[in-house]
Amino acid sequence: MATLPELIKFSDFCGLLRRLKERPQQSDRKREFEKFFKQHKSDVSFQNEELLPFLRIILSSMDSDRRFDIKHKKLSQRVGKLLGVPASKLVCFDSMGAHKATEKLAAEVVGRLTKGKGDLTVAIVNERLDRMADKEMRDPDDSDFEYLFQHCGEEELIWIFNVIIRNVESYIGASSSNLLSMLDDDAKQRWTLCRSLSAVVEDISPTDSILGRNFRPMLLARLPRLTDWWQPIAAHSGKEFFVEMKYDGEHVLLHKINKDNYKYFTRNGKDFSSDYGASSQDGSISNRIHSSFLDSCVDCVLDCELVLYDKIKKKICRHNTAASDGQTYSFRFVHPDMNPNVVVAVVLFDILHYNGRSLLNVPLEERIKVLEKGVLKKQSEDAIYIAKRQIMSSRSEVEEFFAEAMKNDEEGIVVKSMTSLYIPGSRAKNNGWFKLKPNLASSLSIDLAVVAILKNQGKDNRDAYLIAAKDEKSSKMVIVGSVSVGLTDLDRRRIYEDATRAGPLTLEPHEIIRGWPIKGKGGFIHPHHMNVVEVTCTGVREGKLVDPVVRCIREKPIDEIDTIEQFEELEEVLRQCRLPDKEEAAKMEEMEERKRKKGGEGVIPSKREKKEVSEETEGSPLAGRTVCVLQGVDSKLRERAFKILDRFGAKNVANPVSGTDLVVAITRVHPRTRMVVGKNEWTVVDAKWLVRCEEAGRIEKWTDEEVIHSVPGTFEIE
Repeated sequence: MATLPELIKFSDFCGLLRRLKERPQQSDRKREFEKFFKQHKSDVSFQNEELLPFLRIILSSMDSDRRFDIKHKKLSQRVGKLLGVPASKLVCFDSMGAHKATEKLAAEVVGRLTKGKGDLTVAIVNERLDRMADKEMRDPDDSDFEYLFQHCGEEELIWIFNVIIRNVESYIGASSSNLLSMLDDDAKQRWTLCRSLSAVVEDISPTDSILGRNFRPMLLARLPRLTDWWQPIAAHSGKEFFVEMKYDGEHVLLHKINKDNYKYFTRNGKDFSSDYGASSQDGSISNRIHSSFLDSCVDCVLDCELVLYDKIKKKICRHNTAASDGQTYSFRFVHPDMNPNVVVAVVLFDILHYNGRSLLNVPLEERIKVLEKGVLKKQSEDAIYIAKRQIMSSRSEVEEFFAEAMKNDEEGIVVKSMTSLYIPGSRAKNNGWFKLKPNLASSLSIDLAVVAILKNQGKDNRDAYLIAAKDEKSSKMVIVGSVSVGLTDLDRRRIYEDATRAGPLTLEPHEIIRGWPIKGKGGFIHPHHMNVVEVTCTGVREGKLVDPVVRCIREKPIDEIDTIEQFEELEEVLRQCRLPDKEEAAKMEEMEERKRKKGGEGVIPSKREKKEVSEETEGSPLAGRTVCVLQGVDSKLRERAFKILDRFGAKNVANPVSGTDLVVAITRVHPRTRMVVGKNEWTVVDAKWLVRCEEAGRIEKWTDEEVIHSVPGTFEIE
């Protein structure tokens, strides 16, 4: 008897995909999905192996068995080669995005060839796609691709192109998890336990053994920036909770099987067992850590972090940090031991399975006892050890622990509920697991120019952008890193359109950019067409930003970006940061609420209209003086300060530079305020002084309470 994939035509299945795309409501999608299959088989089970070929098309990004490893432009080149047409004449992915581009590409194929009959079944399409993805089976002449061209119509080709670039879910407009849940309520959980589409259609129970399975780890919840970080912890982590350092390495699930065998799965599901050692005698890790295990530990699943340990410095070598040998290491995925003094070490912080017993439903406090007593007989920082943790119960304890972590150049800290169960794939706040990093602790950011676009080199294969600060001594821009996170599609489109308005990008940097030629796709932007972005980060390392995130595009000219000196001070400022107290957190939340109601964050006007000289300006002691208003948690107050200074004739600057007469602080305890005070070059006064002057209608002398820092011999009001 023919199976469903052999019965159902691919053209009919594409009709279902179109209807799923047209229906935004999840309930409507599920109804369409069930209706379609029951039309062909009334007693169909949605936990049925016959549905696997259909899932491999709908959930293309989750199909680990079929990878083409090509994106938009390579697809266009491959299609162009078959049609005998240069890819550049087919479609411009840069200007329209993947969705529109696959539609136009399909239209081009149909317009140049005889329209296909649409007579292929889902089974045949999957078979051809499998052969195209298999490097050993693939025909050099791409005959399978050509076969699909000859037999498919325009709509079918659109979906085939989206399968190839693993974009079907995005084209439908739904997340993978939502589409997965069309099968049944437990489908997402089955995926989480095995990360395999074939497992989704099998009868797998959450109680089945996780040993050897490539399941998704439980993750730390993200705390929203500029809000009271303590509230979620108090609500979800319990009266007492564990606190430990956050390690800067690779999150891995380590499986020890039948004493001598090992498996290593990254949080993204990549299997690096052959690299790290599938047995106790192999790889860069297993052969070094095997002797550390107790003989009684036959099998276990360990949640851990792989880190680089520098034996000379006797400390963990953080990502992109120079080691004792002078080399800077990027700790990502495949990284065998570089030299005898810089080695991969394993830091254990949880155990999920032990000697045939699942510990997923055991509270963390009990799991830690098993980890500490039943796994290792010896520990070493250059091989394998259990992470240290403390039990805390108050806000002040966490604040002190965080401040100490920052002084010691740690990545951040972690809070975990002692009673939490281990839920694979979950990042929910009610688990009581949270991470606290420097960018959570303050509103500190830096304004930088976008000087180049790096095509498909960012997260999830999206574009990345080189960003630069200003060197006032040489009048050049200095590249300080790349960023790909935080930008909306609208932001990306704006940057690209502005950058290419006067012509294409250039591989060589403009003369005012201190950089290097770009190899590969993308190019530099002419200074006249650059955008300025506000960027937050978790630190500065080896002259580059760590974990940069774009907050917004700033409406200001590039000559007002932050300087290289301010960039270099960021690391020191971040290391001095602390978690906001209740009062600061309340102000932050108020600001965020105003921002949400306003629909966006206010920016400092880059150009102000020239006003006629008023009586207030003529008699003002600030007339002609250069005054800097520092960044703080209240951007509305900062904007008000600028307007007051305008009113009394002062020249406003966003950052203190040579020739600055006075500095006004919006927030007394802000890292930027502490940094300026530490320089001891300018008198710093509270913005409340300006507000008082505005209410009085004249500039008055500041009071002792309004002075944050006084430098004798600098400007003061008589």
